[in-house]
Amino acid sequence: MTAGNTLRDRGPGPFLPASWLRGAHAQTIGAALLPSGPALPLEREIVELPDGDFVEAHWGLPRRPEARLMIILPGLEGASDSACVRRLLAAATGSHWQAVVLHARGCGDLPNRLPRGYHAGESGDLAAFLRWPSVASHPAVAAVGYSLGGNILAKHLGETGPHSPLAAAAGVSVPYDLADAADAMDRRAAWLYRNRLLGRMKTRLRQGIRSGRLPSRWRGALRSRTFRSFDDRFTAPCHGFADASDYYQRCSAGKFLDGIRRPTLLVHARDDPFMTPDCIPGPVGLPPEVSLQVFDRGGHLGFIHGGTPVRPESWLEARVLAFLDSVVPQG
Repeated sequence: MTAGNTLRDRGPGPFLPASWLRGAHAQTIGAALLPSGPALPLEREIVELPDGDFVEAHWGLPRRPEARLMIILPGLEGASDSACVRRLLAAATGSHWQAVVLHARGCGDLPNRLPRGYHAGESGDLAAFLRWPSVASHPAVAAVGYSLGGNILAKHLGETGPHSPLAAAAGVSVPYDLADAADAMDRRAAWLYRNRLLGRMKTRLRQGIRSGRLPSRWRGALRSRTFRSFDDRFTAPCHGFADASDYYQRCSAGKFLDGIRRPTLLVHARDDPFMTPDCIPGPVGLPPEVSLQVFDRGGHLGFIHGGTPVRPESWLEARVLAFLDSVVPQG
């Protein structure tokens, strides 16, 4: 299904999963673990934030200040070495884009300074980065957000409307309803994803407490066995929300879509194991600037359509690049 604006670019046709990677879990796990090509050389830049904290930007090399800029926002606990990010970095660099990965606070190489972490509604850090001199100097800027990064991106686009510095954007496997996503991840069928991601979040929290950067009162979150419990005990109170429900309600991307006024592609799969199909926006009510492509299969950040287990071929990067090239001309 394609809803919203009619797609006129020359991108790949509809997604069909590789014959050897058909199921939702196979697509999700395969895309994360299968070979994603060689790591590209990156240059780290520390981006100072208005509140005294910082985020890390990892720039693809060689730096090309005259080129169009593509900002990549990873998903939960993601970074520049995430498989989907590495694939897009390589594709963008080979397609006349300067690429840069914007990490959430503390998700780069260095721990952040303030007694806080990051969350799905932290659109202010993206806004600050868009004002950063090394970003603003590019002739045009687009952004691509994966999962939680896509939620942040959609929230920014909805909040800023026609005033966003972005020329265009794309979001993949966005959790349009954070409560739906948390509840889906807390079900038994998603135990592998929940345990892996919760484990990484707890490790980051434990390191912050041990270093003295985070107060020991958040230690109770280390006993959490579900996302909702962790967000109730740490994410929400640490970042000014009443509880997890308040955090989910105020930060879910779905409530910001009608404010988007920049060409935006949203790609989603109904079998995404990180959320239910109920969270996917309907075709009615989306602004004309938004193109929503929904497929029956594809998993979460999957969309592997061919090749072999040794050399998998991803549909996603070609789709995203074709869209952005169609709305952000080169030069």
